Amino acid sequence: MSDSVRKDLGQLNRGWGICGFTSTFYAMYHANPATRGWLVNASQVYSVLYEICDYLKMLQGAGSPLIKDIEAFTQSFGGEHATFTVPKYISLVETSSEDTRKCLALGNNDERKELHRDLRDESLFGIAMPPLAVADYIKRVWKWNATITEFKAADLIGDAIVGVRDPTDTALKKYNGLCHYLYRGGGKYYSWGGVFPSLAAANPNYEICYAITIRKY
Repeated sequence: MSDSVRKDLGQLNRGWGICGFTSTFYAMYHANPATRGWLVNASQVYSVLYEICDYLKMLQGAGSPLIKDIEAFTQSFGGEHATFTVPKYISLVETSSEDTRKCLALGNNDERKELHRDLRDESLFGIAMPPLAVADYIKRVWKWNATITEFKAADLIGDAIVGVRDPTDTALKKYNGLCHYLYRGGGKYYSWGGVFPSLAAANPNYEICYAITIRKY
């Protein structure tokens, strides 16, 4: 993944809070760069939003209980996410998509750039993914196997999507205080568009509470 795409994905995660997805993108790219060609254009706002919505619609079609888990986890972050639901999220994306279509058809270049910036900063696009949902997304969409290790993850030194907690933040209770995902590859940590030599370099308060490893079936 080029530095520019990695950084652009990081900017989307900073603005939205979609680390369960962006960490998977990093992981899949490192595991098999040819798996999905659209990753080279993943910095485009709707490449990512449509990917998230497609997955959520798959869950709806399957009647998956993960929908309720995703809703409850996202709501647990409070604030503007306190009333989060999957149908509302999909509607938000589709409404924004229609606004974007009109702007692309009728707006000038300055208006298009402004809309793109506005969308990148729209925090309502945030969605919190429980570990089982991240693993399911990898299996259901990417067709790779995913294995979750809880708490013993600190003993794992290989490549993995790692879920972390901040023990100083006592407000988060679900999933052992899970607050963020990063991708660990080749001993480095990828998040927010940056590359860190250690977890402490990314955030000295972070502790690993989950590791999600991926492999071909």
